[in-house]
Amino acid sequence: MTELSNINLEFLSNENLIDILRSVLNEVDSVANHNAYRTTTYLAVSTIEGIFRELIRLFGLNSNNVPTWPKKQDKTTAKREKDLTLKDMTQILSNEGKLPGTFADLYDRIRDYRNYMHPSAELEKMTPIDQSVAQLSVACLTALLEQYSPVRFMANYQWRLEVGNAHPHSNDSFDIQHSGEYFALLVSELPAKNFTQIKFVVNIPSERIFNLVYNYSSKNRFMAARIDKRIPPDPNWYPGLLKCVDWRKWDIIDHYTEDSEPNFQLQEHTIQVALSSSHSFAIVVDDVPLALKGGTPWGFDPELKIGFMSEGGMVTVKDITVQ
Repeated sequence: MTELSNINLEFLSNENLIDILRSVLNEVDSVANHNAYRTTTYLAVSTIEGIFRELIRLFGLNSNNVPTWPKKQDKTTAKREKDLTLKDMTQILSNEGKLPGTFADLYDRIRDYRNYMHPSAELEKMTPIDQSVAQLSVACLTALLEQYSPVRFMANYQWRLEVGNAHPHSNDSFDIQHSGEYFALLVSELPAKNFTQIKFVVNIPSERIFNLVYNYSSKNRFMAARIDKRIPPDPNWYPGLLKCVDWRKWDIIDHYTEDSEPNFQLQEHTIQVALSSSHSFAIVVDDVPLALKGGTPWGFDPELKIGFMSEGGMVTVKDITVQ
């Protein structure tokens, strides 16, 4: 069976829940490999339930914004979130398009096996939990994890991890670092035209690089405003505007002016990005607007995406607010 413990859980943005579920996934792998079909099914289905509850919270789904939110027995009063059944949560996420393809149909076939922890439930149905049931339960869990493993929920928006890893500390703080590659890259799910301001604090240790990415269409095409903490006279040291023309290949566009270049001695910077659908774009670092020596325009395209990129090691982004 699939090694579930190798799948990234950090889309959950809750360190304690991540630790708990990672421990559960280790157990699922262990019992699945020993043909413990009942235990495999119980653990897989209960893990899905835990993820469902967190996804409903992360997506901000509630009775006010979900027309099909389940009702109490009186059929008029909306259920409280904590009272939602597993079937309720499946329906909510499925109706809102938050589940993989045919997941809901497959999951309906195994959901009730969770109740087999109570022998009376199995006695009533007299349908055994065999290998096919255990495998289907793991397949459902795997499909759910694989859909969300590259997703990060930050500042109440969704972001997608394209390269490397982004480890969340909270809804407004994460470490971005490479994982087997020199780079890590996290970009918005939505085009930049959906935002008017992004503000954050970035901590860039010595010999690391932070790029504010914009005009992102793919790993091979985007712009980057760089803060470079490699020590001059490193021949590759370049604080300024760059263009990615192919993955890991850059065209140098322009340098920052001396007056606006971020202070090299500082490890931490406060960055504010102002952007609009009318193509206006500005980056302010430590209360100083970035300017380019040659007067080069930023060339901002609001139809494309925006994001964060690190090179050479871990960079921390915190106190993120998005409007």
